[in-house]
Amino acid sequence: MDENRAATDHTTEDDRKLRERVSALERLNAELSAREERFRTIVDNATDAIVVIQDGTLKLANPHIVSISGYDQATLLSMPFTDFIHPDDREMVVDLHLRHLRGEESGEPYTMRGITADGETKALEFRAVLIQWEQRPAILAFLRDVTLRLEAEHALRDSETLYRSLFDQANDAIFLVRGDEFIDCNEKTLDMFGCTRDQIVGQPPYRFSPPKQADGRSSKEAAIERITATFNGEPQRFEWLHARHDGSVFEAEVSLSNIEIAGEHLVFAFVSDISGRKWFERVQTTLLEISQSAHSARSLEHLFSATRVSLSALMETTNLYVALQDEQEGMYRFECFYDEYDDVELHTLRDASNTLTDYVRRTGDPLLLTGPEFEAFRQREGIRDAGASFDSWLGVPLITPRGTMGVCVVQSYSDEKAYTQRDLNLMSFVAEHLGTAIVRLQDEENRAVLESQVRQAQKLESLGVLAGGIAHDFNNLLTGILGNADLALLDLPRTSSAAVALNEIRDISRRASDLCKQMLAYSGRAASAPEPVDLAGEIHGMRDVLESLIPNTATFALEASPAGAVNVDRAQLAQVVRTLVTNSVEALDGEPGEICVATGTACLDHTSLPGTMETDATRSKEPCAFIEVRDTGCGMDEETQQRVFEPFFSTKFTGRGLGLPAVQGIVRMHGGSVSVVSRPGEGTTMRIVLPPSDTGVPSNTEECEPMDNARSEMNHNPRVLLVDDEDVVRNVGEILLDKAGYNVTTAADGRCALEFFREHSEEIACVVLDLSMPDMDGEQVFEMMRNVRPDVPILISSGYSGSDIVKRFERCDHWGFLQKPFSSDSLIAEVSRMTGEPLRPQ
Repeated sequence: MDENRAATDHTTEDDRKLRERVSALERLNAELSAREERFRTIVDNATDAIVVIQDGTLKLANPHIVSISGYDQATLLSMPFTDFIHPDDREMVVDLHLRHLRGEESGEPYTMRGITADGETKALEFRAVLIQWEQRPAILAFLRDVTLRLEAEHALRDSETLYRSLFDQANDAIFLVRGDEFIDCNEKTLDMFGCTRDQIVGQPPYRFSPPKQADGRSSKEAAIERITATFNGEPQRFEWLHARHDGSVFEAEVSLSNIEIAGEHLVFAFVSDISGRKWFERVQTTLLEISQSAHSARSLEHLFSATRVSLSALMETTNLYVALQDEQEGMYRFECFYDEYDDVELHTLRDASNTLTDYVRRTGDPLLLTGPEFEAFRQREGIRDAGASFDSWLGVPLITPRGTMGVCVVQSYSDEKAYTQRDLNLMSFVAEHLGTAIVRLQDEENRAVLESQVRQAQKLESLGVLAGGIAHDFNNLLTGILGNADLALLDLPRTSSAAVALNEIRDISRRASDLCKQMLAYSGRAASAPEPVDLAGEIHGMRDVLESLIPNTATFALEASPAGAVNVDRAQLAQVVRTLVTNSVEALDGEPGEICVATGTACLDHTSLPGTMETDATRSKEPCAFIEVRDTGCGMDEETQQRVFEPFFSTKFTGRGLGLPAVQGIVRMHGGSVSVVSRPGEGTTMRIVLPPSDTGVPSNTEECEPMDNARSEMNHNPRVLLVDDEDVVRNVGEILLDKAGYNVTTAADGRCALEFFREHSEEIACVVLDLSMPDMDGEQVFEMMRNVRPDVPILISSGYSGSDIVKRFERCDHWGFLQKPFSSDSLIAEVSRMTGEPLRPQ
């Protein structure tokens, strides 16, 4: 009986253990079923297509692959997986598939092309993992339709390096949330948040978020609100700030949905890192703003200010500057300078040689340095310290088709990680816009300057023509006044009151004649006798005269450096220098100051001389001579500088005279240019530039040989033909010559003169010929008379200067020049010299 009871108890114990095993198996099966259901839910709800490939066919395909391919699930599971691959990519995919099966691939994603059921080509991102499926090797593959993304990427600009750095391809992280904690996540989540699974599971959803969101809301409150809404059946899709395990924050797009697994309601979350996309959107906006500024900015100041504001959305721009190199001076001009510690005067030249700024410009390479890296770099490259010590420094060259013109720099004094390689690439791209805009603005500025110069030159040229014409006509009138005064004096006793008055008229007329000479000088038609002179020596010889013009309150310096030889009229050169020095004295206005006269040589072109047109000096390839008169006087503003060469313009009082306009006329007549550099309160520099002299310069005048004495002896009363269209000049000239013993015939125009000359050419001892006449001018009459009789002496008379006339007649013989207004003495003396006849007053 005991044995039977023992056997029964043993059977009962076996049954109990069996039941426990069965119960355990049932629980295990339930758990496995729940896991399988959870897995199936994840797979079916994944935004990626998920497939298992074994023996060349699909063993598993989730619903998303159906939507991507257009094939139904049954067809997909029955067809070779290569049928879904583009023919051009099949060899690559099969090769990668086999390498995955051999365990040679790491599972990194790659891109291939798929062919849908309707023949459409789609770009797919493909990531494969080697697994065991039914105890045999198989490939678990994740496919994502990236067609639209690739099309967008292909539409980006052609700077591949820049865009690779600006774009960071995002992968989805998958979370399962129960209540207020994470209960599961995928591998991409670990990569995205930089942590292990144990550091995620069990944590609340807001654990991986910064304290506040972009809108200022508490991350905890906002997360609980959205998760609660999802549990209540309201799917959520929103942008969110996440924080990695190391605390770094990134932007993400989050999709929340409510799912039921094994009767339990959970929140299924997809998180996509969109920081790359958001960065690119901000970059696109910034570049668009900068591009618009580059096209619309009317000044460098506006351009750089707008660029700084736009860049501030992407990087730290508290400390930013732009330095442009002045090629002639080899120094840098800071057109934009924002800095917490250093202070630089804008638009002034500074020596920045062997600095980081200079290094970037010289090499043409962008540069990113931290403070600790700078010391080793400085010693290696021979860089000198300049400015406050930085923690991070980023500089990019401003490269244009004209060369590297400068550098754009941002720097931080508090953060070594303020700038990254991505920022360097972005700044390099921005620098292209800046360089283009700078060139455009400089071209516009140069064009505006040139247009202003052309307008000013045209204005002055018109005034010069007007002044020359007035001087010419006025000289004709003065000829009549002087001539009639001389005639009247011949009939009056010297002591009579009328004689005194007439002498006063003569003196006033001569002063008026001097004014005409100034007007002719302004118009560039003054009488001139250029000759080669040593410019420095000539100015040095004027020292005593110049010092006499300087008041006791001012100091005078003469810097007569060698300047070579120039062709100038000595008297006119002296007039020019005296005028400039006198203006400098007036600029001091009795206050202490300095006046310096300097000579030297310089290579230049007409664009380097403000307010002037191209001349012989600016066209010369050889170094040109210059005279500078500098003073520390009151200076001039831009408006005044634009008008200093206008006739009778003065800052002192109305109607001052023709000092500087005459200077300009004389200089231009010598093939030179005048430039003015002045600022209010900073003095003025007037520079005269003259072309170098050629060797063997011929004299501008020729002495007219007297007529053969035999001919003179045959004419006891030599006949003179006086040709002038002004009645007063003809009348006065006829009376004066008649009283001197000449037989005078007058003609009012060229045609009448030629008609008489052809009939009486052998009787005429001399022709007094006005150069400017209507219908037929004096030059035409001159040529026709010479065709009739080549040796006839012709005395050319004009209210214009003789310099142009000398050039026109320098190859002719037997001619002379008589400047209007002329006195009776000068007329008779010139005619006597031309005819070789002694004076025989009647």
